[in-house]
Amino acid sequence: MLKINDIYSSLEYGKVWKNNGLFYFYIIIFTLLCPIFTIVLTIINITNNISNTSFDYAFFTIINIMFIIALYSMIKSIILNNKNKKLITMIDDAIILEAESSVIGYQIGPQKAYHFKICFSINGKNCIRYNKGYQKFIKNYLNKKIKIIYSPKYDQVLILKDK
Repeated sequence: MLKINDIYSSLEYGKVWKNNGLFYFYIIIFTLLCPIFTIVLTIINITNNISNTSFDYAFFTIINIMFIIALYSMIKSIILNNKNKKLITMIDDAIILEAESSVIGYQIGPQKAYHFKICFSINGKNCIRYNKGYQKFIKNYLNKKIKIIYSPKYDQVLILKDK
């Protein structure tokens, strides 16, 4: 039985990132602690009549920036989790095939991102599928024979990891 950990990339969604439940736990705790910590420090400052306002503003600004980063990370991980759930449904009717991948074009930036196609044959019919946009982290799977998972129900191609 195939698992999400066996998939390297999807033509539609890009690289498959592994979910880590512990990461969710830390992000939720951190997101909840930032505002609580800010409130507690505000109460301490008010009750003790401490008025070092430049320190307070700098500290609260740093706490709020950390809160925004934690919230952003939590939203990103929820999106990642939803993407992985969609990929799991594609595995149900999957067929493992041999395919040929080839580069169509690339973008140069901090890392090269590739636009590529995958050619495979199913039931004597030759098929070509293209990735959406450009993908980084795919260089090791280009211009060679690779193993893929094809889902006829969703018409999706998933690239299997090299073992």
